[in-house]
Amino acid sequence: MLKIVVAHPHFMYPGGASIAVLETADRLARAGDELHIVSLGRLPELTTPFTRLHFHDLGGPLSGDLRYWLTLGTVQRRFHRVVDAVAPDALLASVFPANYWAFVYRARRPHIPCIWYCPEPSAFVHDWEVIRGV
Repeated sequence: MLKIVVAHPHFMYPGGASIAVLETADRLARAGDELHIVSLGRLPELTTPFTRLHFHDLGGPLSGDLRYWLTLGTVQRRFHRVVDAVAPDALLASVFPANYWAFVYRARRPHIPCIWYCPEPSAFVHDWEVIRGV
């Protein structure tokens, strides 16, 4: 049995990467692993059905809010405290900025494997101006 921390920005909107992360983590938990999900926050109606998962909310504004970037150091320290308390065998980092939290953590704890799990590209990839190269 592995103890795995999954870093995902938040679970505030149904669908997309959130559902992919929750379902993947749930399948790993059904296989016998212990899954800890770390995010800024979540909607209970979105996460309640996943009873095998352990949720840890860091709190604070979402990354689309300027206040998030002003408190990034605080968010990172909270992430370190949670992950240190869990003492995982591996980190599974989802989309930005959660992958950043995990990569910074791993820089201080290089013995812990960190896997980047990208269920969907960042939203800017879908922007038509980016696609056209304008």
